[in-house]
Amino acid sequence: MEKKDIEELRSRVPCAAVLQKAGFAVDLKESTRKAVKYRRGDDIVIVIYDGKGWFDARSKAKGDVFSLVMHLDSIDFAEATQRVSDLVGFVPSEPAWTRQARERDPRALKDNPDRTRKTKSTAQADALLLATIKAVGIVQPPVIAPETAGGNGYIINAGHRRVKQAIAAGLEEIEVLVDEAANDNGAMRSIVENIAREPLNPVDQWRAIERLVALGWTEEAIGVALALPVRQIKKLRLLANVLPAMLDHMAKGDMPNEKQLRTIAAASLDEQREVWKKHKPSKADPQVAWYSVANGLEKTRMYAKDASFDDELAKAYGIAWVEDLFASADEDSRYTTNVEAFLGAQQEWMSNHLPKRGVIVEADTWGRAKLPPKAERVYGKPGRSDHIAMFVDREGKVQTVHYRMPEPKTAKGKAGTTGGAPGDDAIVATKPRPDVTRRGIEMVGDFRTDALHEALARAPIDDNTRPF
Repeated sequence: MEKKDIEELRSRVPCAAVLQKAGFAVDLKESTRKAVKYRRGDDIVIVIYDGKGWFDARSKAKGDVFSLVMHLDSIDFAEATQRVSDLVGFVPSEPAWTRQARERDPRALKDNPDRTRKTKSTAQADALLLATIKAVGIVQPPVIAPETAGGNGYIINAGHRRVKQAIAAGLEEIEVLVDEAANDNGAMRSIVENIAREPLNPVDQWRAIERLVALGWTEEAIGVALALPVRQIKKLRLLANVLPAMLDHMAKGDMPNEKQLRTIAAASLDEQREVWKKHKPSKADPQVAWYSVANGLEKTRMYAKDASFDDELAKAYGIAWVEDLFASADEDSRYTTNVEAFLGAQQEWMSNHLPKRGVIVEADTWGRAKLPPKAERVYGKPGRSDHIAMFVDREGKVQTVHYRMPEPKTAKGKAGTTGGAPGDDAIVATKPRPDVTRRGIEMVGDFRTDALHEALARAPIDDNTRPF
């Protein structure tokens, strides 16, 4: 089957057709027009993108209509293509999106204990909403649902502020939309409603996400439902590592920036507690100096992208990488605060990969290689007799420089050579024999005179010897 035929099948067969043929049914209580939940026993599949996409709420499976058939029936793509072809022309039944519009006394409505927005709104925002209700009434009716704990009343799923300000305006009855109670007590609809209207405080977002996770939602499913990247969901869940006293203050609107929050969340609760004692707000200064808080918790980070050693050596040194969720998604942001282990692994790697004529040196206060005495760094192309120095700079990276040692100096008028190439301090030349001193010359003369006398004694010279 050609690519254009596959694309035509994908456009003609919705995911809902596959699910209905497989025995799935729509869960109207927990569905919206943009995210329709289908159930079959314990299996849950949510259809999105106008029926063209789907994801499994209990796993990471997701995709198009072909991958849905492969996921449900555990078959390959070729067989899935044939089964999708058989569904051409099948029209799945559409869910009926209806709500009951009724008049209710706002005073009889009960607050939802699991509502997403728990932080109080500002007095200015409440005054503006009250003035609007007095002028034109409630434009968007609140959404209520029957109690699920055995009561016969109604709880508010969306519109707590509207109900409160309607009571303040003296309205006897207001129009509401009645929904059936959801299994999660409206957890997902509540967070969607609040994010769509006014951005939630990050602390409230985190609390709502944790509640959804406790109800069985995966991070991927939450990200799809809220149109947020999974990385953002993970970032918000970092607030679970923040001291509760700090969270309560952040919920009032005084938030640190992302870098400061990252530093705070990376510290232990005991460390946060000690720093918070010094920098917590007071009546005289209600604003927190988050820079000082983060500075007190700052730890040196060594990044995996700067490591020369492999994962095996990292494991041997007990290095556990932590992902920096605040960094760019397209870069390796893993890091460790175990500086001693990181530097130890770098040192061992240098020892195992030390080249010929290479040495390991330390870094000076400026982060440069501390070369041997009298060594001259080579900035151009190194020669065959030059040396290599390896060291770890201030960021933890392994650096390499070349250097050259000067030639050994020879006294003037002395014989002998170094016997090596310039700058080769690894080869030591044999020292030449020194000249005979004056005392030595006198001793040699005495030896020669004694030897002459001894020779004449053994063989005297004849007196008749004539000169030449």
